[in-house]
Amino acid sequence: MPSCLRPLPPRSHVDAGTHLSEQAVLSVLADVARGLAHMHGAGGVAHRDVKPANVLLGVGPPSTGLTAAPAATLIDYGSAAPVVVALPDRPAALRLQDEASRHSSMAYRAPELWEPSAPGEVTGASDVWSLGCLGYACMYGLSPFESRMPGGALPDRAGGAAEPLSRSAGVGGRAAEGFAEAQPCTLSRVLGGARFPSEERDPFTSALRRLVTDCLARDPADRPRASDVADRAASLLLPGAGDAPAPKRGAGPVPTSSGARSVMASGAGRASADEDDFNPFA
Repeated sequence: MPSCLRPLPPRSHVDAGTHLSEQAVLSVLADVARGLAHMHGAGGVAHRDVKPANVLLGVGPPSTGLTAAPAATLIDYGSAAPVVVALPDRPAALRLQDEASRHSSMAYRAPELWEPSAPGEVTGASDVWSLGCLGYACMYGLSPFESRMPGGALPDRAGGAAEPLSRSAGVGGRAAEGFAEAQPCTLSRVLGGARFPSEERDPFTSALRRLVTDCLARDPADRPRASDVADRAASLLLPGAGDAPAPKRGAGPVPTSSGARSVMASGAGRASADEDDFNPFA
């Protein structure tokens, strides 16, 4: 049967008490990252509001579920902005802060958009932060910054004893095991870092956790490029790739060019997001 577009469903899976498969999470990350890489490069724009509500999945009939890898499409470019924004002075930083507060969802907003520094600049790395939040939401049902992981730990402390996790049931709610607990998003939560369940309680591999953790580096220079995320996620979809070591982060500046262009991402099997013949509408 032909595929159709459906909303990305982390919260509905929370309600059902089921996780997305790792293959589905990786496929979503690969596709959305590939679209972002093209936006940052050929398009010269950043999305600025990457979140589950702005991702649609091309999947088969309802009976197939999401055990196979779906094709993800990034939508809603009303928040798009130049991929590099120079902040020569404090007024420019305050204008960007105000713009981000209106167009970039709190739980998926990068730290440099919460409190822009001047002089300085904001780049497409802010989209990579949001991509990490998206991956976390696909894994555990919520952004790491609108939730609490009971018994969880920061990535460098993961592996310690953990309490059973609970899925969200409204702000502060608790329910079945296996998901994060909903909490209000605050800047202190964003700056506090993402917490993960201990590995023995986590249904996802350490390689996927590393990929999401790298996207959530507080320093934008330490985050991988969107094209690197696409390549790493696509490689992890290959059999036996889950224990492969992660490459170094911060593999260079985000390329820029003039002209905005709407981009949709699909086809996780592509070798690279920077290929000259990449067609975002294929």
